[in-house]
Amino acid sequence: MLKRPRGRPKKDNLIEGLDWDLLRYFYLIAVHGGYAEAGRKIDKAQAYLSQRIQSLERALGYEVFIRGAHGVDLTRKGVELFQFAEKLYFDLKGRVRPEVIIDGKRLIRVVATHAMMSYVLLAPLIEFQRKNPDIMLDLVGEDVDLNLTRHDADLLIALGSDAPQDGIIQVPLLTMSK
Repeated sequence: MLKRPRGRPKKDNLIEGLDWDLLRYFYLIAVHGGYAEAGRKIDKAQAYLSQRIQSLERALGYEVFIRGAHGVDLTRKGVELFQFAEKLYFDLKGRVRPEVIIDGKRLIRVVATHAMMSYVLLAPLIEFQRKNPDIMLDLVGEDVDLNLTRHDADLLIALGSDAPQDGIIQVPLLTMSK
């Protein structure tokens, strides 16, 4: 018999107050059959993922995995959560963030590193704003990794040649030679 974790009781509405990262970690661990393989896929330590799943189980009020020497298996409730997460993932995959209109203007969130936003992009984006009064730009200078699939931004301007995130269009703007 599975032991019920201590913590908050299960919410009636699973989505209410849900930490989407916890659900994503759960889904990846279930798909890959264990913490180690999932951790390799997303560059997270096995211990970190284990702690996050414990947080998820406390929030839900039930265990989602049966841990074994050769990975994990889903509990009965874990199977239900996996089906929910998989449906949610495939329902949302490829969809864009809903259009946000403020004072009749379409809001577009543009994110770049602090230095790039301050020294390279600010003047051209201000000029773009002036030429397009029907658009409102939300300019964010952040030095952290953002995830476009979670809609942290509408447009991310970054240096590098990282592989594009799933479902994201990546367009090189320029190439610099030595």
